[in-house]
Amino acid sequence: MAFLLAISLGAGFLANQAGYLGTLAGRGGIALLIYLVIVVGKLAVNCLNAYGGSMTLLTTVSAFTRAAKIGPAARSA
Repeated sequence: MAFLLAISLGAGFLANQAGYLGTLAGRGGIALLIYLVIVVGKLAVNCLNAYGGSMTLLTTVSAFTRAAKIGPAARSA
């Protein structure tokens, strides 16, 4: 669905998604709201990627070391 929307918006959207949305919003309160949504969305995706990577690493290490419990020091690292 999102792919079809991106194709219908044209090449400007595909080249710079955040900038394209910013130009659609214009100036004022709506532009600030769209900017905040973009920033929070990118931050959430980055946090989830980091969390997924750390969980993958802990799962792999615990499989080889046969550790049934991961201590607080390993979780915070």
